[in-house]
Amino acid sequence: MAAEDAKQKPDDAKPADDKEEKKPLKEKLKDFFQSTMGIYIAIVMTVIFIASAIICIYICVLQWNKTADLRNAMYLVRKFMISKDTSYEQKGDIETIFDADQIAGDLAALALLLNELEAEIVDIRYRLSHDWMAEKNILYRFAKQGSTFWEAKQFCENDKAKIAKIENAEEEILDGW
Repeated sequence: MAAEDAKQKPDDAKPADDKEEKKPLKEKLKDFFQSTMGIYIAIVMTVIFIASAIICIYICVLQWNKTADLRNAMYLVRKFMISKDTSYEQKGDIETIFDADQIAGDLAALALLLNELEAEIVDIRYRLSHDWMAEKNILYRFAKQGSTFWEAKQFCENDKAKIAKIENAEEEILDGW
């Protein structure tokens, strides 16, 4: 009899489950979201949705600003290139950017050379104001005291210079300075 009771209990419980299963999905969802857990999940989902929307809007604004910056930069590049050569009015953006990039590379190389030249000029000015003399595009410095060849060589190397070698009568005139 106990075995029969055990078998009957699931059968007795079955009609209650049938009522739950017969409920439409809409009703089940309504019941779930009216429960404490359902309300909690709804709040979390809402917060996640709002945060996602804010992040998406922020990303869109950033991209829009980048696009506007790029358009403005392209306008300035085209304006510059056209001011140098009116044929750029007929050229496309890619060709204009390519040519502008080449010019920028050339200018960067020239800027490096200019910096080197400026450093050389500063060095020459310093030397001319500190016991150096210029003669035929060569700078000379004369030691005021006698020294050995090796001391003179070291002295010159410290100044990034070389010992002068007199090769003709014109250069010998410098010896009197």
